[in-house]
Amino acid sequence: MAKKTIKKEIRKIALQYRRTVEDAGIPIEKMLVFGSYARGNAREDSDIDICVVSPKLGKDEMVESSRLNFLHWKLDNRIEAHPVSSKDFAATATPLIFEIKKYGVEV
Repeated sequence: MAKKTIKKEIRKIALQYRRTVEDAGIPIEKMLVFGSYARGNAREDSDIDICVVSPKLGKDEMVESSRLNFLHWKLDNRIEAHPVSSKDFAATATPLIFEIKKYGVEV
């Protein structure tokens, strides 16, 4: 079960990433850290899974994922961005979204 808190260092990185995404013109409805950092069992080589929920996302997952992951290179190359449309997030459209909602930590 997730702790619903994350390390200060990870929260800081996620907040910096949020600003970078918003500065790139992508409005963010929600941003959540999930995966091993949310569960509290991250290792040194773990990536930082971040779900980006936006009404501008959901048209082309490959392009959106590439764009979001390109934005993190100057911050921290451990970031693994996962784009989700506001509509899909609200509908809990996939098992991954269900897990993100259940265990993710909002930043």
